[in-house]
Amino acid sequence: MSVARSSFAAVLGAGLLAISAWNSGSDTAADGGAGAGGLLALAGGNGGAGAGGSPASAGGGAGASTEAKLAPDPLYGSFTLRLVPAVEATALSPAAAAQTSFIGFVTDGETPVAKSWVQDQMANGCTLYTPKAPFCDPACGSSAVCVSDGQCVKNPTSKPVGTITLKGLKDGDVSMTPLGSNNNYQPKAGTMLPYPPCDEGGSVSVVVEGGAYKGFELKSRCIAPLEFSKDLKLVKNTPAKIEWKAASDKQLARIKVRLDISHHGGSRGKIECDVEDNGSVELTAAMVTKLLELGVAGYPTVILTRIVSGGVASGEPEHVQFIVQQSVERAVEIDGLLSCTDDSQCPAPKTCQSDLTCK
Repeated sequence: MSVARSSFAAVLGAGLLAISAWNSGSDTAADGGAGAGGLLALAGGNGGAGAGGSPASAGGGAGASTEAKLAPDPLYGSFTLRLVPAVEATALSPAAAAQTSFIGFVTDGETPVAKSWVQDQMANGCTLYTPKAPFCDPACGSSAVCVSDGQCVKNPTSKPVGTITLKGLKDGDVSMTPLGSNNNYQPKAGTMLPYPPCDEGGSVSVVVEGGAYKGFELKSRCIAPLEFSKDLKLVKNTPAKIEWKAASDKQLARIKVRLDISHHGGSRGKIECDVEDNGSVELTAAMVTKLLELGVAGYPTVILTRIVSGGVASGEPEHVQFIVQQSVERAVEIDGLLSCTDDSQCPAPKTCQSDLTCK
């Protein structure tokens, strides 16, 4: 394996770390995920540690005996069952087996999203975006988000909702309680969820016990692991076809594409798609050309996500979703672009720049 290939694998995870937020809608309105900032975030790491977060702390008390005592606030958030593909060993990192992860959170309000991208072109279910950073003076601080020029919106507060149970897995049900001050829901340390967690098309659900809030149930469907193995090449004035193995049931899930070829140098543009799971999508020549002209940086990638978003089966929180998804990231080849992580990977007299390119 070449040094360049190993270096790509080493930086590959940077894009995948942001997927939860992306797929949950924290990046652009074009992405339909759970109002959380998915998670993801996406990308959104929602990792909590340690015990804590009693359901009674949100108000009303877990022991409330009547509906009148239950907090009336609407709930927002998401629970995500994620299939994580295997990772090959490189000179810089060990191999990792395929696995399944689960994380969830609930808040008392919608997570604010900065209006930082502007639509430029649309075709075939895909949209080219260019960046536009909103400006707030004074700054919003750590407890709020500058969603547009001069407008700060406070972040919501996380809320515990009692014990939750993930049902429909091959190895049986898994129950979880809220962790830490963020009240995140994750399996206990050492718990191994099956991969894949359930058969394609099968039913999987999250049953929420409730406490300070009414209990509810979220249902979704299982997906097949995403097979996306072909790297993408971009050439000016030429359309680009992205291909993957289509699902048995093309109506079960959606495929989301995120193509960002400048993220290591400060993103100057991106293409996002939301299409049927039919095996391919074509980016127009005009869209490819505009993205290349906006600028490139080292180790450009394309991320495909197979995703199913489930709704409420019972109860009232219409803004809480149950997502089942898998994301796979591949390299993007661009003529004349040589990526690097240090000077030794660049032919003299070129050196490795801060955007991970040899110049």
